[in-house]
Amino acid sequence: VDGSERALAAAQAATPDPAVRYVHADVTAVPLPGTPADLVYGRLLLAHLPDPLAVAERWLTQLRPGGVLVLDEVEVIDPPPGVLRDYEELVVAVVATQGGAMYAGPLLAPLGGRCVDVDVDTSVAARMFGMNLVTWRNTALSHGISDGPHLHRVAAGLAALVDAGPGQSTVR
Repeated sequence: VDGSERALAAAQAATPDPAVRYVHADVTAVPLPGTPADLVYGRLLLAHLPDPLAVAERWLTQLRPGGVLVLDEVEVIDPPPGVLRDYEELVVAVVATQGGAMYAGPLLAPLGGRCVDVDVDTSVAARMFGMNLVTWRNTALSHGISDGPHLHRVAAGLAALVDAGPGQSTVR
């Protein structure tokens, strides 16, 4: 379930199993398509919504008895000083301009669950961050969060970390 027809078309094209079905719908509204469900899974979505706890609570109502809600969200990202930290500060500001909170994990604490520390090699984090930077770059510019030269320096720094390869350090 996704609100982006473009993302759904790309996902369907990349899915070899014809039994897998993608549905265009607003994930913040209930009922969700295909519910009640045994499993509702959300990955890195709630950070982009104004009230992640309220949305997650609505999702809980879409489960069958014994169903499970699995949320893959971020509690905090602790990059080493330098370009990875610069990127993180920028993306937090960009998500805030859209009414979200980059670190949705703490907002979901009333639901229980647990946090899992994940250490990611800096070259992998830089590759992910670089791909994301392309998608929100114009938002940072239009909201005055950063200027073109600064964003170019961050992009170049991320590319350099990717080119340096694994084993430099990690981001938790």
